[in-house]
Amino acid sequence: MRVLHSIVTFAVVAAAPACAADPPRTPHAMHPIPEGRARALIARTFQDAGAPPEADRWVTVRGRRVRLEVAAAGRSYGVAYLTAEDWVQAGDALPPRPRGDALVLAVADGGVRFLCLYADDYAEDDATGEDHRATTIAADRRLERDVRDFLHRAEAQKWP
Repeated sequence: MRVLHSIVTFAVVAAAPACAADPPRTPHAMHPIPEGRARALIARTFQDAGAPPEADRWVTVRGRRVRLEVAAAGRSYGVAYLTAEDWVQAGDALPPRPRGDALVLAVADGGVRFLCLYADDYAEDDATGEDHRATTIAADRRLERDVRDFLHRAEAQKWP
């Protein structure tokens, strides 16, 4: 019996290092939803909410021009999808970026209200299978949810 116990113990100990030898996996590179796809998702969300979308409306905020990816046609509200470059160009004209999940609303000259969506907050990876950190579907749904919340607020508060 001792011989059998010794053989089994040796086999278990000999196999253990093989499990620990796998190198740790590096996380997949994350990137924001591309602007074109973000614009299409935002426009579709506006359309679904009964607010006909209008692309590329420019507004002025404290002397700086900001592009609204999508605005409600004939209305005074829209959504700016801000890339890192857009953020640098806007400088301090936009409200500070919040910590956490809070949505940021800004008001442009003429009273146009708009939602500031930071592209980095809608990141996805290119991985497939179970290795995803953030799937395309999850990033798209989060963007759509945030735009829907904004549109609900606009409707509830009867924005012009």
